[in-house]
Amino acid sequence: MDDGTASYGALAVSSAYYSTLANGTQLRAPDSWVMPYYGNLAMAAALRATPSLDAPTRELVLERARIYLDWYFANLNSAAEDPWGVACTVFDFQVHADGSIKCDTKKVEGKTVCFYDSSDSYAATLLSLMLAYVENGGSLSYASSHSENLHCIAEVIEATYQDSLQMTWGTAWYQVAMLMDNAEVWAGLNDYVTLLSDYLGDSSLAAYYANLRGSIASGVETKLYLSADTAYKPNNEADGCDWDVWYADATANVWPLLFGVPQTKAVDTARNTKLFNKLVDHHGDAWLALEVDDFPWVSVQVAAHMCDRDDLAATYEHNLVAKYSPEWNYPYDIAEAGWHVQWFASVNQTMFSQGHYPHESAAQQNMARPLLLLYPLVLAPVVLW
Repeated sequence: MDDGTASYGALAVSSAYYSTLANGTQLRAPDSWVMPYYGNLAMAAALRATPSLDAPTRELVLERARIYLDWYFANLNSAAEDPWGVACTVFDFQVHADGSIKCDTKKVEGKTVCFYDSSDSYAATLLSLMLAYVENGGSLSYASSHSENLHCIAEVIEATYQDSLQMTWGTAWYQVAMLMDNAEVWAGLNDYVTLLSDYLGDSSLAAYYANLRGSIASGVETKLYLSADTAYKPNNEADGCDWDVWYADATANVWPLLFGVPQTKAVDTARNTKLFNKLVDHHGDAWLALEVDDFPWVSVQVAAHMCDRDDLAATYEHNLVAKYSPEWNYPYDIAEAGWHVQWFASVNQTMFSQGHYPHESAAQQNMARPLLLLYPLVLAPVVLW
């Protein structure tokens, strides 16, 4: 294993190159696939880690974040453009080898339509991104100028909210309430409430969405959490959690931890640790060896750190670097890079408080520098349309 410099330098190049065209593009030969949900996650992680960066680099992150947000707002659909009549959704795109750019299409309900994988998560993660932008030095006047767009994006969440479930469906056509989506929705609404109340001065709208946020937390807890099993169901139609299934059963069980969903039943302070340990018991060896799935699942590394399992996170990091460095190619995509930024920022806090990174060699202690190797994310050229 190297001293961390080369591998994290490569990560930086990869991480914003992927988030790069700062529009969420990731390479999928021969074409490029643009998934705004991935871009939202990656750019929000970049912004939240900026306090560890020097001032010029922070400004560069903010500049690229604003370009990304401009792109997102420019590509919001009208109700007429959305196949299901939901305003302010955003499609996935294909950037073809010949340079043409078209919406990603799939056959849904017997017709070929422009497509997005989920409407609730795309909207929620954009709301979280805007708060991350404002809280980390972004222009408040910029956020205020897009207040109508932000409200319209929040209404995308409402478009598939189901009173009977107190949760959202993934899309108007995929009428299932998924744990992962609703964890992201709770976080997005929570961040939007903060944005409205603390920055945009709209207490009335903040109260409205605070109420919806509470309903989502209640729905996740009462419709998906099984106290007797110490497990969440991955969606409202599942009978339970099959821990032998990595995605979405096992992985979904760390999403409430990652996105901060509160427990509204009798609070079990050890719940998240128990859930993480169950995931490790069933899949730990395969995850650590990067053999559990086609994707690396860096999000689980973040969960490991949150559950005080930095021993596992360090072993995973060693294997991740060995497999993907120095190219950091797909399937290490922008979402993975975003989680990686989040993990590295958290670990830096640990390293600074302890003076070193406790589970690696002395050479790895050099990685205690503030995230400076992670941010060519913002140096890559930006392509807009």
